[in-house]
Amino acid sequence: MIIYPIQASKLLKTHNLIFMRIKDVLQFKNQKLKISKQNSIYNS
Repeated sequence: MIIYPIQASKLLKTHNLIFMRIKDVLQFKNQKLKISKQNSIYNS
C-alpha cells in the first residue's frame, strides 16, 4: 500500500485532532474530580 505525503499529512492532522480532543476530555474529567474532592472536603 502506497501512502502519498499529502494523504499522510491529512491522516496526521486528523490523528492530532482526535488526540487533542481526548486530552481535553481527560483534563476536563480531572478538573471535575478535583472539584468534587474539594467539595467533599468542604462538606465534611
